[in-house]
Amino acid sequence: MDGNSHSYRHGTLPNGGDEMAVLTPNLERLLAVAILLLAGLVGLAREGSAESPEPTQRYSAVYGPPQQPVKQLPSPPMIGVSNCVSLHSRLLAKLQGNVYALDSSADGRTLAVWVLGADLGVTLMDTAKGTVLQKIPAEVLPMALSPDGHFVATGTIPPPFQSRVAGPDVSLWEVGTPRRLALLHGLQAKITGLMFSPEGGLLASVTEDGILNLRRVPSGDGVWQLSAEGGVKQVAFSADGTLIAGSGPGTSRDEWTLGVWDVSTQRSVATLGRLPPLHRDERVRVLAFAPPGSGEVIFGTSQHVVIWHYGGPQSWVKRFEIAPAAVSPDGKIAVTIDSYVGGGPNGYSPVTLWDFFKGLPLVTKRSPEGTLVTTVAFSKDGRRLVCGTNGGEIIIWEH
Repeated sequence: MDGNSHSYRHGTLPNGGDEMAVLTPNLERLLAVAILLLAGLVGLAREGSAESPEPTQRYSAVYGPPQQPVKQLPSPPMIGVSNCVSLHSRLLAKLQGNVYALDSSADGRTLAVWVLGADLGVTLMDTAKGTVLQKIPAEVLPMALSPDGHFVATGTIPPPFQSRVAGPDVSLWEVGTPRRLALLHGLQAKITGLMFSPEGGLLASVTEDGILNLRRVPSGDGVWQLSAEGGVKQVAFSADGTLIAGSGPGTSRDEWTLGVWDVSTQRSVATLGRLPPLHRDERVRVLAFAPPGSGEVIFGTSQHVVIWHYGGPQSWVKRFEIAPAAVSPDGKIAVTIDSYVGGGPNGYSPVTLWDFFKGLPLVTKRSPEGTLVTTVAFSKDGRRLVCGTNGGEIIIWEH
């Protein structure tokens, strides 16, 4: 080579320096450029994946697939005096036996039906779908469904189980499980009435000997016991749960009494005696508080209905010659089950809705041909009127 040319050995420079010392800055520049290019490619890949998601969505095996929001069907409007004419009916289900009692959850979505027959016991149903949710082996009345739909209270047959007559115990069932949650003892006579408080935390029971018991749910612990003069046979809570009403025979055979008590103090708020006694074939069908603030109790039998105003300086009573089988939660509509019309398989039961305070009929509905309506009840939310028949049909009237 000429004098200007230099021979380089690997690892050394002409001046004897290290070759890597010169190359290192260049490598660092190249590495930085490579990192920037790689970051740009990753960003583009992410944007592309956001625009074109994978066809299959992966999810954690622990938590399962993403939950889609459940669509709730719109609730029908409240049944009122002005709109009850436009009610339409639908057959919810046909059970095997005679339907004798109905109760609902506070939102009206769960219905409890007590049947005597092949489907003996309490059947819980979805009122929107008509599906059976659960069957509870309760062989006797009474029965009650808690407002939240979580518990069912029923009467219990005592040993030796030969007769279907309610004993002194109350069975408390937890909905959704096949087990009986509690058996409430301590009573001395057969159960004649059961009712949950509006918030569901208390269960009131009355017995044939006129004793009113209040217990906590679900523990069954006693709150208080009341032995009213003349006894209590039916019971009802006020809408806010602060008051409880009871009805029963008076101290003599020629009268019937009503009473109202404060739930928290057990103090008597008012007592009404001297109501006409019930005839041998007369039955109490309705005991309920009128709308909040009215200071009134509605007491109905199979022959007449009485409105008792207790919440003022003067107490008064009004009597109507209709025999309601049910009263709407707002106290404005009464429902009567009229005598069977026609004969044989072509007959039907008329069910009449009344303007309660005016005593005027609003509309009459018919049961399916060949069926006799045995019981009727409003759902607790006042949006449905439910009828049960001797053929096991469950009919719902709603908008």
